[in-house]
Amino acid sequence: MLAAAAIAAGALVAAPVAGAAVNDVPLPGSRLTAIGGTADVSATATRGSTLYLGGVFHGIGRRSPGLAVVDGGSGRLDETVDELVAVSGRQAGVTADAADGSGGAWIKTTNVPGSGPGGLVHVSTGGRLQPGTVAFRNGAASVAPTALARVGDRVFAVGGFDSADGQPRSGLAAFDAGSGALDAWRPPAISGGQVSGVVAAGADALLVTGTFTTVDGQPRAGLALLDRTSGALRDWQPAGAPRPTTGIAPAVDGDTAYVVAAGGDGNPSVWALGLADRSARDLRLGADGAIAAIAVADGKLLVAGGFAKIGAQATQPARAGLAEVDPADGQATAWDAHLARSSGGRVSVRSLLVDGTAVRFSGSFSTVAGRTRCTVAAVGRGDAVATDWDPRVSSEPATCEGGVDLLASGDRLWLTGEGLQAANVEPRHGLAAIDVADDRLLAWAPALDIWFGPSDEPLPTALAVAPDGSSVYVGAFGITAANGVPRSNLAALASADGGTAADQPTDVRDWDPAPDGAVNAIELSADGGIAILGGEFQTVGGQARAGLASLTTASAATVDPWAPNPDGPVTQLARGGDGTLYVAGGFANLGGQARNGLAAFAGATGAPTAFDPHGPAGASYNDIAVGPAPAGGDAVYVAFGSTEQRQIGGQARRAVAALRGDSGDATTWAPTIESGRTVDQVSVVGGSAYLLGSFRTIAGTGQGQQEPRSQIAAVDADGKLLPWAPQLTGTPAGWTRPRVLAVAGRLVVPTAGIQGVGGVGQNGFAVFGDAVAPVLSAAPTVGGVPRLDATVSCQPATYSAGEPLRRSYRWLRDGQPIGGATGTTYSVSADDVGTMLSCEETGANPAGSVATPSEPVRAISGPPANEEPPQVVGTVQVGLAATCTTGRWTNADGFDYRWLIDGAAIAGATTRSYVPADGQQGRQLGCEVTGRNAAGPGAPVRSAARGIEARPATTTTTTPTTTTTVPTTTSVPTTTVPTTTTPDGRPVKVTLGKLAATRKRLTVAVRAGGAGRLTLRLTTKVGKRTVTLGSGYVTVKRSGALSVRLKPSGKGRSALRKGRRLTVAVTASLTPPAGGPATTGTAKATRKVRVG
Repeated sequence: MLAAAAIAAGALVAAPVAGAAVNDVPLPGSRLTAIGGTADVSATATRGSTLYLGGVFHGIGRRSPGLAVVDGGSGRLDETVDELVAVSGRQAGVTADAADGSGGAWIKTTNVPGSGPGGLVHVSTGGRLQPGTVAFRNGAASVAPTALARVGDRVFAVGGFDSADGQPRSGLAAFDAGSGALDAWRPPAISGGQVSGVVAAGADALLVTGTFTTVDGQPRAGLALLDRTSGALRDWQPAGAPRPTTGIAPAVDGDTAYVVAAGGDGNPSVWALGLADRSARDLRLGADGAIAAIAVADGKLLVAGGFAKIGAQATQPARAGLAEVDPADGQATAWDAHLARSSGGRVSVRSLLVDGTAVRFSGSFSTVAGRTRCTVAAVGRGDAVATDWDPRVSSEPATCEGGVDLLASGDRLWLTGEGLQAANVEPRHGLAAIDVADDRLLAWAPALDIWFGPSDEPLPTALAVAPDGSSVYVGAFGITAANGVPRSNLAALASADGGTAADQPTDVRDWDPAPDGAVNAIELSADGGIAILGGEFQTVGGQARAGLASLTTASAATVDPWAPNPDGPVTQLARGGDGTLYVAGGFANLGGQARNGLAAFAGATGAPTAFDPHGPAGASYNDIAVGPAPAGGDAVYVAFGSTEQRQIGGQARRAVAALRGDSGDATTWAPTIESGRTVDQVSVVGGSAYLLGSFRTIAGTGQGQQEPRSQIAAVDADGKLLPWAPQLTGTPAGWTRPRVLAVAGRLVVPTAGIQGVGGVGQNGFAVFGDAVAPVLSAAPTVGGVPRLDATVSCQPATYSAGEPLRRSYRWLRDGQPIGGATGTTYSVSADDVGTMLSCEETGANPAGSVATPSEPVRAISGPPANEEPPQVVGTVQVGLAATCTTGRWTNADGFDYRWLIDGAAIAGATTRSYVPADGQQGRQLGCEVTGRNAAGPGAPVRSAARGIEARPATTTTTTPTTTTTVPTTTSVPTTTVPTTTTPDGRPVKVTLGKLAATRKRLTVAVRAGGAGRLTLRLTTKVGKRTVTLGSGYVTVKRSGALSVRLKPSGKGRSALRKGRRLTVAVTASLTPPAGGPATTGTAKATRKVRVG
């Protein structure tokens, strides 16, 4: 009887998280996703931490959109590598890649907002994503490289660009494989077409292929050899060589290069080109399908593509998609990996990689040497037998269609592609179970057969788990068998408890009510002894039961006499807190009562209740859910599944409504859905209603102003719109009614028609968890050289807590925001030169946010330029230290020194001072200074030479150098510091007085004891770094007091913040005119100053 199905009040599941603190992007570590078919989930059920899924999918894998980095031995996905997150509404992809030589890689991404110009991203050895900095342009338009290749310590990018970072580059550019900075290597002008491939040709040359016709003004039909050091075109044109097939990388083995091109018979072939003798020879492979990739190993040529036969033999051997060819005669060898496709389609291989003793490849195939391998595999180099390496990468496990590109870097394999969705995929045909707490796919994998035919999909529409966890009830329209045991539309199976796969005939329960139509909903009693079915059937267990039935779950499946017989389909069932059964569908009458699409039955008696919303005639309802009403009793939430506004419960409501459980009257809960949009699904978790539909905006009850929501929203029991706002890619399918569930303290949202959540390529379901306020562990940094017209990137911050985060950026000039500069990259303009640039990252989630600026870097116009040459100062005499001044430079951040004697460099003399040695008297001493900055070194500049005097016969008297530190007082005393006195005379006295500082000016009081050149340098400590606030020199014409004003340096301006208290080290030196008796005097002092 229906009474046995009563559920005790309060049995509703509690909310896993507080509504305002639920993250709106999938939980980190939750990587499982549905794959294949339409990757939709149409039914859910849960017990404990186990989530049961039913839908149209062929497998469950670990999410890795666009990029999967897997172990080279086991094939297991390395989840320490950051995921690619796409811009909302798109899917992340990778179209080019190259190893960086250090265990990481460079990739060219699509639809990834955190990437650098042209989508370039560096993935570090540790797995962090760092945007590239080189900006590729064709005229004024930004373009992306089409291919990447590493040669030595450089990565070469090819494509349709004519400049890189503002420097001329005709479709071919190089950047540093480690830092990503543009390399000075420059190719000659390439025209008439694009470069598509580049590979090392020996130790000093590059082989370049493409569609171009001219290089450096010389005719070249898609083939050219360039100098690896200078970029110069070499005189190499193999006689009779064809134009290579575009997009296929060449291969080089010693003095021979191999390119794919049409053979003499017109069929795809490979040509051998002599790098030394300039020969060209067709290997006459005569492939009966396209050639997609080539590689060389052990003197043999490996060829991959879409062919079935290949080789220069008179009778070509069968080689499906992969063959080994002897380049000496073009004949296919006996090596054969025996690729096949169970779906009957043609085998093709698109990517090829020789990795030590293994050949790894990808394409469209399902078996290799008799072993199951879907789209990616490896075979032994010697025996062509499939290895155990199996990353199980596929977007369609049923057909094994597609493939990815392969790259080896370090001990890992990098699999990339635009269609790549997941790795470590396990086949599951419409049914699966996962442990949400551990993010682990369980072994549970029943098989359902469907009467429509083997190519059609089973469509589970309802799932329920027995309270004791022993059985799972599956409603799936059109099934004829479960694990080979005949069943019609409904089956009971062994659960996932105990790790069972439930894929054997013995795992199918004897219970077999055999409804003759679809079962859309299953409700079980608290003890599991009664099952209530709702759907589109007419008979159950041989008894006439239209759309609603109650029956025992014992083996006999006894049908209860209860027979409301609705006159239309039942779409959903829901239980109230007191056991009341609520029914939604497309009926007008049931249980002898007029009820337009909505009805309720008492749990104790099965009799219709007074619940009657008096909906319009002919109305149907897509979904129904029940939660506690704020005033007590049940609140019944109803999704119309249509765009109309209708009278329900005595009130006008659009798309969704909440009704009193006792009467059906509308409550005050009334969120406003935008006109013309639907709510198709409604679930209740923790008292809040979760809505899915086609809407894009929604307002809470009485809120008025609509807020954006991407087809999903949460509204609490009072009608308040919660801040939870995931961004969905795709459109939810209106025909499904799976429940949003609380599982293991997390929120699980099943989806159909959705391909991504928050930019993450998630299919079928998404798991959300509590948001934790972000905690910074490392600030962002500015990547690249901040040179005029160059592009710099904001390398992201790292956090010890708070992921996943929404990251936003802005760029600052001298600490102030730059209008419109809110991306991860920034192009340095003329307005920036001489200022301090920094980027600020804000990491935010519903629990909080943190904004962190990077350390500022000085924007420069280019390498340093000298304005005044250095000088050798001090007494130039054997045994005494002479000093090299820097001279005056623009843009210099540091200096390198070399000492010269008679114009030649002195070995090892590279510091600022030099002591002439015995035997050097009478020779000419000079110094050379090179200014440097982030853009590189400037041109070296030499001083005038001075003659070296002999060591004097008299004894040198030395006055010790002392430094007096000014105490911290309101009155700053002056400081006089004597320096070394030589027999030629006494030092000029220098006295330092007060210091004043503003962001625009430094003013130092000085008393000079004579005429000469006065040089000042002011430094301070910022953290652990020493920052030069300013430096310069003035000419002193006579002794006396003077006030010296200095312009702060770029870094100095950043340190000179108004109101800041600084301790400043002041150094002064006064060099008297040459020829006088006095020597250079110096002074040092420490001043405490408050910036005005």
